[in-house]
Amino acid sequence: EIWHDPQSEFIARSIGQTNLVPLKKIDEARSGLAFVPQEAIRVHSGGRHVGITTASRFTDGAHVAQVQVEPEGFVMEVRTDSDMPKHSELRFDIDPTTVIVVSAYQL
Repeated sequence: EIWHDPQSEFIARSIGQTNLVPLKKIDEARSGLAFVPQEAIRVHSGGRHVGITTASRFTDGAHVAQVQVEPEGFVMEVRTDSDMPKHSELRFDIDPTTVIVVSAYQL
């Protein structure tokens, strides 16, 4: 349960969760910090969020790209269909109904 629903920023970071994003970047009506599970991310060419890959790896049977999201200024790890070369553009959406609020504080 702790892996899928960390109750604080401290717990989320302690268990290695990397997709911690200010909620305002996902849903302007909400504030705080959210954990974004991979299931909440949909990669597609018309995605609202635009990031540049800074690294890519193959782990647990999937390609995972580390993405610097601009202009929002946060970093995410995103599963992709294939290896993403460094400096590639990646567009994606985040489903705000599936993020997990872990803190009332901003990054």
